[in-house]
Parts: sequence; C-alpha cells; structure tokens
Amino acid sequence: MKYLKSNKKMKHEVKKIVTYSFQEIEQVQKKLIKGSINPKNVHNYRIKIRRLRGTVSFLKPLFEETHYVKFQKELQIEGLRFSNLREYDVLLSKISLFLKNNDIFDNEPWILQKIIEEKRETELKNISETMDKFKMNDLFNEIEVWIDKAFEKKSELSVREYLEKEMTNRLKKTKKAIDHIDTHNLEEIHKVRIRSKKMRYILEGFKKSLTNKNEKSLKKYQEIQEDLGFLHDIFINKELLEKIMMECQSIELAYEAGQLLGSEMKKAEKQIQVYR
Repeated sequence: MKYLKSNKKMKHEVKKIVTYSFQEIEQVQKKLIKGSINPKNVHNYRIKIRRLRGTVSFLKPLFEETHYVKFQKELQIEGLRFSNLREYDVLLSKISLFLKNNDIFDNEPWILQKIIEEKRETELKNISETMDKFKMNDLFNEIEVWIDKAFEKKSELSVREYLEKEMTNRLKKTKKAIDHIDTHNLEEIHKVRIRSKKMRYILEGFKKSLTNKNEKSLKKYQEIQEDLGFLHDIFINKELLEKIMMECQSIELAYEAGQLLGSEMKKAEKQIQVYR
C-alpha cells in the first residue's frame, strides 16, 4: 500500500487501508461470481480476505469488541467456504508434480486424481449456487461507520506512532511462538502459521511506515509463513488422502496415495529439521 504515509493520522490512513483491501477482494469476487472459480482466483480470494483480517486484527485496540468480532467472523466464514476447494486444488497440483518428476509411472491418470477432481466438481457446484450471497458492500459500509465511531474518543496517533506502540509486543509474542513450535503438531503449526501470516500482512500493509528493523522482520515472516505453509499443506494432504482411502477401499488407490504420501513426508521431515 504505497500511499500510506507515516506522518498522517491513523483515522485517515485506516480508511485508506480498509478501502483498498475491500476493492482488492471485490475485484476477485466479481471474477468468481462470473464463474472463473479456478485455482488461481480461489487462492487470491482467500489471501485478500486473510490480509484484510490480519490488518484489522492489528487495529483491534481501536474498535469496539462487538464490531471487531462481527467483522472478523463474517470474513472468516467467507474464507472458509473455499477451504475444501483450495485443499483439492493443492492436492491435485502435488499429484501432477509428483507424476511429472517420477517417470516410472505411465501417462494414465491416477484413480486418485479422478476421485479428487470429482470431489472438486461437487464442491464447486455448492459454492457456485451461493457465490453472490456474501454482500461485500454491506460489510464495507458497516466498517466505515465503525472506524468513525472508533476514533470519536481516541487520541489521534500518527501511523508511525501507532506502529511503534503496537508492533514491539506483537513481534515478541510471534517470535516466542516460533521458537517453541512443535513441528509434528498440525494444530500448533496452524496457529503459529496464522500468527506469522498476520504479522506478514501487517508489515506489508504498513511497509512504507516501517523502521529498518521492522523491514527486516517482514522478510523473516515471509520465509516463516512459506515454510510453515508448506508443512501445513503436507499434513492436510495426509489427512485428506487417509479419508479418501477409507471411503474408497481400493488397493490401487491406496498404492497411489502411499507413493505420494511417502514422497511428501520425506520433504516434510527435511523442512522440520530447520526448526529443530
């Protein structure tokens, strides 16, 4: 967000942040409503929503609790609508890459691929039927009112002043969580990953107002998020494959899933070493 200015007052700049974020989300939402529910658009839509949620979480001290909770809940529900679709897309891309890198397999599609593609089509149909139910403009109008109300009784800090006040404590908590992460615990990986994501989105959103120290932190959290995202995807893929195997009870499918899982778990173990 290149237009954010560190010497400007928070109220003015918060409105810019929120307006810009909503415009980004709305642009992708329009593509989805028109039927372009492809992996790229699904991924972008979820990222835009998470970025806005992360930024607003950083601004939490400015909002009334009821307003903050309502806003986060509505965006969370919208993002979760696409979670199954995203998981199928990630797994299909992993299968394609695995087959490309292992020429011992013939060119015939795997049974596993066909099953996941069928599941994706079913999920796609469910999402398409309700795609226009999330009213982005209504939520945007609400938060504009909340922002005005939030600053009625609060002193007008500048962007840089607010950053310096809030950033130190958040960086400290995130670092502590990363230093003590159990890399074999999916729930813990997910929590630390979400915390790192929020820090990354906050730092990106306020990039032009950061100190040199916080700019270095941005690069660090980008790397951490990518590492933990990689691990998270592997563990989610494992759970999804195990569920599919239980449903289908096919020897051939179990063989395919086993080949893919073995390859992915080797990658995971190698990545885990970084955090030991």
